[in-house]
Amino acid sequence: ETHFQATEMFLQACEDKPFFLMANIGNTHRPFARHTRGIPVPRVDPNAIEVPANLPDTALLRRDLAQYLTAVQCADACVGQILQALRNAGRYERTLIIFTSDQGYCYHRAKATAYDMGLHVPLIVVAPGRWPAGARVSAPVSLVDIVPTLLELTGQALLPDLDGRSLSGLVEGRTGAARWLPLESEFGFSSFGWAPLTGLTDGRQKWIGAPEPELYDLASDPRETRNLARERPDERDRLASLWRERVTEDRRSPLDPSDPEAPERLARLAALGYVTTPAGASRDDEDLPDPKRAMGDLNTINRALGLIDSGRVSDAERILVQLTRRSPRNHSALVLLGSARL
Repeated sequence: ETHFQATEMFLQACEDKPFFLMANIGNTHRPFARHTRGIPVPRVDPNAIEVPANLPDTALLRRDLAQYLTAVQCADACVGQILQALRNAGRYERTLIIFTSDQGYCYHRAKATAYDMGLHVPLIVVAPGRWPAGARVSAPVSLVDIVPTLLELTGQALLPDLDGRSLSGLVEGRTGAARWLPLESEFGFSSFGWAPLTGLTDGRQKWIGAPEPELYDLASDPRETRNLARERPDERDRLASLWRERVTEDRRSPLDPSDPEAPERLARLAALGYVTTPAGASRDDEDLPDPKRAMGDLNTINRALGLIDSGRVSDAERILVQLTRRSPRNHSALVLLGSARL
């Protein structure tokens, strides 16, 4: 009801003028039960769940997945309320609607990783009078395609040097050119001092750049359970080279000091909190832990949190000191250690 009321009030304030509304729905964040308590949505039966092949099929996981999927039901109901407010205002048939997410769900090998369960997000576009209902695109697309798509649907000129492509051609059945999409995950780097992950995929194959590279045949192994990097070194190296050709800079690339706009750009990034090292400074990622080999560190941090909560601060400090000695860039461990010593 809150989403309905908020949307209704917003539309009334807009009167009949063009509008942009972005509605964030956070029900699918942990703890799931908190976001569904008291809300009349169907509860998912743990025994009716199909557990993904790359997750352990245990009673505990089934209960957790059931809570997550119930939260998804709740999020779906929130979307329905927003759409109903649009219909009541007579704006539904004149509104471009995009439903998407920023990342996959918060499970192992999903959220904040470079695996498909963390990268694959919903993308539904409703374009009344422009696109047929029910059309489905099987080719890989990216959220960077939203801007050129909106520009084309609204009759605006496409901006130069956009990374994305309009989806109109694919929706209308025109075959697009073969496309390799770059990917990255820096959550482990920013939070735990692990090596940042990069990669490339065309929807059939995926290469992940890590201290121990990974290569997957998504057609036969969609859950990415069999790393083929050692079995297919030529393909692994070809995709690594292709990534270097396609991605000439990333968010950690230093600004070119000869660029006259560099100081202003650097100041803007610093103001937003995106700059943590001076322009031109180098950071060697090769000696950082591979995230898939460092998951035990995350368990140690969670254990330390439990010890602190139970009053065993000295025990927490002891295991955190051990962790920071072997992983001195683990920012989360350092912050937690500082908190334990206060």
